[in-house]
Amino acid sequence: NQSREKITASEEKYRALFENSIDGISIRSKDGKFIDLNNSLIKMLGYDSKEELLKLDIYKDVYVDKSDFLKINSWEKVSDIIRLKKKNGMILWAEVTPRIVTDSKTGVYYENIVRDVTSRIEKEEEIKILNFYDKLTGLHNRVYFEEEIKRIDNRRYFPLAIILVDINELRIINDTFGSEAGDEVLQKVADGLKRSCRQEEIIARWGGDEFIIALEKMTEKDIGKVSERIIENCSKIFYKNITINISLGSSIKNDESEKLREIITEAESRMLRHKLFELSSPSSSTILSLERALWETSNKTEEQPTRLKTLDLK
Repeated sequence: NQSREKITASEEKYRALFENSIDGISIRSKDGKFIDLNNSLIKMLGYDSKEELLKLDIYKDVYVDKSDFLKINSWEKVSDIIRLKKKNGMILWAEVTPRIVTDSKTGVYYENIVRDVTSRIEKEEEIKILNFYDKLTGLHNRVYFEEEIKRIDNRRYFPLAIILVDINELRIINDTFGSEAGDEVLQKVADGLKRSCRQEEIIARWGGDEFIIALEKMTEKDIGKVSERIIENCSKIFYKNITINISLGSSIKNDESEKLREIITEAESRMLRHKLFELSSPSSSTILSLERALWETSNKTEEQPTRLKTLDLK
């Protein structure tokens, strides 16, 4: 009798802990059915009653994907972050600590402690966005590109192409119309690059007025087509009446013996040669359109166009 009383007291204590825990707790069978769950988990998943959840196929109705339940269906008592579906279809991120119990009466069952960590994951994602994205253009930044390029510097992705793009005379636009004008031009060029490339290709802001693109499995002919698209899309960009002009250069890594840094340097050298050619041309479209815009908006017919000639174009 005394032994039975101890067992009863232990069961009551466990039940009180189970029901009053601020974390969700579930007990489920191996075939994906809930045996029991506490109020915290019911509320967390957005259901009105325990009975609703007891009818569900957990693998189909609660886990988002097969990869989520595979993470915690092991004999190891290790916490993992998985995705769960709420009743309204929304996804929550949960830290789940699993425990597999072997009971002489009920056999093997899973006991999970579930903690909602959605807000933590969202904050981590926000930090990741701040760390890996350029705030002005919405493209990836240099830090992200340098990390990602390590992943794709692999024979699976060869030939691996790099394109460098530079906005010509952006400093003149900044000096003439202010930094807000320069920011608008950067955003427009970034949009032009996105329209020119496939979604899976990595586009990043490389520096102040430079962008870099990594393209997998590309031939010289393919790169020529992408470059043509970039030039075509960016030649349609205007600020006020000013035509925006870009320079670009490309290079391809064909095998592991070539160093990617040297490929990037070669692309940059070709882009600079293109830029110098453009800037040395007396018919530079940006310079001509700047002169025309200033001529039209100023009562002074000579002073401001003359000022352009004194600006450093390098």
